[in-house]
Amino acid sequence: MSTVARTSSRRALALALALVACDARDEAPADTDAAGATDTDADADAAGDDETTDADADADAATFPGVTLAAAAYHGTWSYSQAQRVDDGLRLVNDRGLTITIERGYLVSYRAQLVPCATQVAARGLSPLERALATALAPATAWAGHGDSVDPSATRSPQVEDLAAGAPRSLGATSFASGRYCSVHYLVGRADSLTADLPDDVDLYGLTLYLEGYYQAPGDDAATSFLVTESGASARLVDLDEARDDDGLARVEADAGDEPLRAEVTITRALDHLLDGVTFEEDSDALGRAVLDNLTDATTIRVTLTPSDDRVAP
Repeated sequence: MSTVARTSSRRALALALALVACDARDEAPADTDAAGATDTDADADAAGDDETTDADADADAATFPGVTLAAAAYHGTWSYSQAQRVDDGLRLVNDRGLTITIERGYLVSYRAQLVPCATQVAARGLSPLERALATALAPATAWAGHGDSVDPSATRSPQVEDLAAGAPRSLGATSFASGRYCSVHYLVGRADSLTADLPDDVDLYGLTLYLEGYYQAPGDDAATSFLVTESGASARLVDLDEARDDDGLARVEADAGDEPLRAEVTITRALDHLLDGVTFEEDSDALGRAVLDNLTDATTIRVTLTPSDDRVAP
């Protein structure tokens, strides 16, 4: 994705979150940072073009008309090749040469869901920024807790994941009336009263990310403790044709015949560069935002399509 496309997508989803950042299910204080710098892979059509025509949108639809789905399962995983699991947590060396050990680390996976193709079709004829906004706005409202805006493919409740332990976990599974879907949306956001698996050792309420540990400068045996927290939101929005497994869409659809499919969605967060750019001399708000952005930038989504055994009446 070009820098122009990424910047447009980032601003679009940030604006979408700003428009709906009112946690209706909770009485947590309003968080203006929740609509901060947010990364998304929305609307690959925005890459390189300043204008988008109806013909462009029609061509997109012809190239990838979406997938008929009736079930989805979401899985959270972690990856790293340079970082190491040690007795007291996760250890890595960032691009500033700091050796950093994360003793406790938590991330709130607020929601994962499929995005109906109708959301993208409705964006035809808009500018790249407007189209990315239109695509992102519907799933982004899920973070605000407005139940009538949440697609039935969405996970049921936010989940706390132990980043320091790095264990894979299920984020939820859903069955729903079949529909045509074009994208996958993954959102991290602050913990609320419905969040599952809140830890006993940390007050995570109102936070999205929590990291605690110590670091050492190059050649220095002295360890300095640190605490990183962030209460804002961040997201990824990926087209299904880009995220699908290498087995290919056509073969799976042929095997399924006219039956709707099931999407197995694997969301992988790479940790090797989680703390790149960090010196721990930054303002605490800027530090938390930078680390969350690093995490989102290193998030990949893959989808495997299989025939669905679930049936839900329309």
